Amino acid sequence: MPKKKARFDVQGDQLIVNADVMLEIMDCTPTMLTQYKKDGVMVQPLYGVYDLIPSIRNYLKKLKNKASATSVEGVLDFHEEKARLTKMQADKAEMEVMEMSGDLLRAEDVLHDWESILMDCKGKLLSIPSKLATLVTDIENPAEAQELIEDHIREALEELANYASIRERQGNTAEGDGSTASSSEADNL
Repeated sequence: MPKKKARFDVQGDQLIVNADVMLEIMDCTPTMLTQYKKDGVMVQPLYGVYDLIPSIRNYLKKLKNKASATSVEGVLDFHEEKARLTKMQADKAEMEVMEMSGDLLRAEDVLHDWESILMDCKGKLLSIPSKLATLVTDIENPAEAQELIEDHIREALEELANYASIRERQGNTAEGDGSTASSSEADNL
C-alpha cells in the first residue's frame, strides 16, 4: 500500500501544504487554484505543494487591490465621502462669506441686471431715430447732421455707462430704509 502524502510539512520557516489542503483553505476548484498559480498569487516551490504563508499573503493583497479598485469604480468609501462632504461645507461657507462681502454675486442677480441693462440700451438706441427725425430734416449740411446723430448716440451711451451707479444707489436705498427702490432714476435713462 502506497504511503499517503502528508497534508502539511514545516521546512525551516515555510509551512508547506499539499494541493488538497490548499483547495480546502481557498474553497475553490482545482482550475481556479491553477489560475491563481499562473497569476503569481499561489507560491508553489515544488509540483503539488504550496508555501502557505506567502500564498495567503498574496491572495489577501489581491483582494485588497480588488476592493480598492471597486471603491474607485462606484462603491462608496466612507472616509472619502466624509472628506468630500466636509470640503463642500467649507466651500459653501466660503461662498456665503464672499457673497455677504460683495465679492461674489448670484448668477440670477447678474442675469436680471444684465437683462435690465440690455433692455434700457435697446430702448435708448431705438429712441434715437424718432428724436432725430425732425431735427435732421432741418439741417442741410451733412457734417452737422452727423455731429447731431453722434451727440445723441454719445448721450445714450453715457447714460448707459452711468447705469451701474444708478442701480447701486437704488440698491442702497432699498437696503437702507427697507422699502423698494424707486425706479424713476432708471426710467429717466
